[in-house]
Amino acid sequence: MKIGFIGSHPLNGRFVQSGKTQYGISGIFPGSSATETNHRVFSSAESLLSVSDVLFIARDAASPYEIGKLAVKEARHLFIETPFSLETPQLDELFALSGESRSIICLNQPLPHHPLYEYYRSSFYPAKVVIRVDSAQRYRSPEAMQDLWFELSALLCDVIPSGVRRSSVHLVNGMQDELIPATYEVRLDFDNGAQALVLVNHHTEAESFEVEFFQEDGRYDMDLYSGEARHFKASTRRTSRLKRTVPAWQDLTIKALQHWLASVMDNRIPLTINEQGQAVHQLTRELLHNIHSKKQLFA
Repeated sequence: MKIGFIGSHPLNGRFVQSGKTQYGISGIFPGSSATETNHRVFSSAESLLSVSDVLFIARDAASPYEIGKLAVKEARHLFIETPFSLETPQLDELFALSGESRSIICLNQPLPHHPLYEYYRSSFYPAKVVIRVDSAQRYRSPEAMQDLWFELSALLCDVIPSGVRRSSVHLVNGMQDELIPATYEVRLDFDNGAQALVLVNHHTEAESFEVEFFQEDGRYDMDLYSGEARHFKASTRRTSRLKRTVPAWQDLTIKALQHWLASVMDNRIPLTINEQGQAVHQLTRELLHNIHSKKQLFA
């Protein structure tokens, strides 16, 4: 299986084959980082597509919709680094076309590949999820805010396999007329009775990202930046601790891509993979709309 990169090549030499997985890089278009990667540079997206099974659409790719549409019509698979490089109707059309060609469209969802979450994932069936993000700079822009909420939506859709019945937003505006709230909390009530609370706070000098899962058999507390986690087991009334090395956030994209490629090759991709990606994107759009609407209401 060959993968071609459209736009810059963010993975550089860290993208390597592992185990029995047999895939390689066919090349890059437009190849802005070709001198760093030593991969073949193609003069057009069409020529790269002709020798590729999968296209990686980078966030800075030129004409991602036109290239993605051509790829899907040619029954190639797509890994899209960020859905926000496309307009919503464009992404919806790509998904519609993929149903005809049986192409698989994967929207990059790095957070479920965090080593702490991967370690505990099979044990999760939470009744309540509490997430707190303190960010002085990292997520304090409209673009970063979009990425954050797509990552959060991906995590919540993965850990709570249920539809969202209701959501609400409470916010505190800053003293300046900024595009995003200074602090805001989003509450989601799911059809299965579970609930999630997400607090994003920009009134801080720090950067932190913590997630708690509450369920009948205890509580899990994960610090996604430090790599430290605690598990309180209700039956023993004891707390165990776990420490994992946290890769750079960009490396989580590499893990997501490698996992997806291996699944495609082994025919382990769920039949609902495209629908799952659409559901995450739709939830993200709805939550961002609710946040922006509430901010304008109380501006």
